[in-house]
Amino acid sequence: MNIEWVRGSVRYALADTLIAGNGQLGNLAERTRVETSRFNRNPPRFFCHANGRMVRVASSPVKAKQARVKGKSVALMHEYDYSLVPWRRAIGGLDEPLQAWIRYCYGDYRYHAGQLKVVPYVWQKFIEQQPGRISGKVKQRLQGLALLAVQVVAKERDGRPDRYTYAELADMVGVTVDNWRMRYEGYWRALMAEVSVLDEYALDELYQQRKRLIEVRKKKDLQMFGFCL
Repeated sequence: MNIEWVRGSVRYALADTLIAGNGQLGNLAERTRVETSRFNRNPPRFFCHANGRMVRVASSPVKAKQARVKGKSVALMHEYDYSLVPWRRAIGGLDEPLQAWIRYCYGDYRYHAGQLKVVPYVWQKFIEQQPGRISGKVKQRLQGLALLAVQVVAKERDGRPDRYTYAELADMVGVTVDNWRMRYEGYWRALMAEVSVLDEYALDELYQQRKRLIEVRKKKDLQMFGFCL
């Protein structure tokens, strides 16, 4: 599995890829040209009764507004969007913590709240990996760093690394720099490592889920055309 290729595909799958068009204002501008009365493409017709009276007849029995001058049909789904469907379905099939991380890390601002669903998962994995007991006061301070670790790793994956000095991290926790180096630096690195493990695990699960979906779709297509498997 090429993890960078998977990351790029996930970013495209979560991006807002809409078909570019004229938009509502452009369609309204075209509609004014279609509905013009001065240079009408279908001018009204007149005919004369036997009594000499002129009667106006509409050129078309049905009056309909046309949004586009040429009347071209628009595809319901772009071909490129259709190629991303397996990725989107695979993301939706992941467990909630993995799905929340994928959407938050590789999606746009719409999935910003997903980071809050990732923190409990990272914290639980972090606690399981600790060999000894952590005091309640230290644990309370570290819980705030769990969210920061999620944000830092997500920015690194996006190519926007956010570096913090020991002094800044110590100030966030409320301890001195020396105390940070002695007691909290190892915990901080462990939290960062857990988020990195989560990232690789979520991408691997996503890749395998997409692979299974593609295999199922291929089997259905073959069965539809009468091939025996």
